[in-house]
Amino acid sequence: MQTRQLIGLAFLTCFAVQVQAAGNVVKCESEHDKRVSCEMNTGGVVKIKQQLSKTRCVEDENWGITKHTVWVDKGCRAVFELQGSNNASSSSDEGDNSGYASNGKAPNSAIRACNAVEDWYGKVVSSNAMKPGWWEIILQYDDGKYVCNVSDSGEVESFEKLREPGAAAATEPPAAAVRACNAVEDWYGKVVTSNALKPGWWEIILQYDNGKYVCNVSDSGQVETFERLRNQ
Repeated sequence: MQTRQLIGLAFLTCFAVQVQAAGNVVKCESEHDKRVSCEMNTGGVVKIKQQLSKTRCVEDENWGITKHTVWVDKGCRAVFELQGSNNASSSSDEGDNSGYASNGKAPNSAIRACNAVEDWYGKVVSSNAMKPGWWEIILQYDDGKYVCNVSDSGEVESFEKLREPGAAAATEPPAAAVRACNAVEDWYGKVVTSNALKPGWWEIILQYDNGKYVCNVSDSGQVETFERLRNQ
């Protein structure tokens, strides 16, 4: 009898560890006031277990959830925990359409639009209807998973890399941003330094044959300024 109890206890302990590893307790941190999405099981009520930032984390203002992620923004850093069951609800991007039904499969036009953001081909991990005509699609690429919020017609609202539990914040600009800077003069430059300026925007200094240039650019490749550095 005692042996069975020990085996049962060991099984329950193992099960609990597996559940947490699957994403019931997740640390998600907004670095440089940038929005970050972290993979998490959100099939219930998600609450802040521990706030890590001096910035107060306020639900629906600088943190919230989607079908498979918790997101933070504007300096919110916290440990989030899944509580309750699917019968309860926390904040999400579904608004008044939480009961919206669909066939659960995003149209090809939406998937193509997500892949076109970085000109990659990704495998669909999951797709969920967020509201009529809009989807949250998670795609697997060589460098990790990305979450894409996109319409049926292919209008991409957001496309960002999923922060997996324990992963460090991004310290380098995405390839699309560097390519956009190089495309201004159709040159190929070496990145000297890069700094996050604000959510989704970078200051990149590149070395070319005729000197160094500073480029202010978005994650998606929208160049705001590109000019040669003086006093080199």
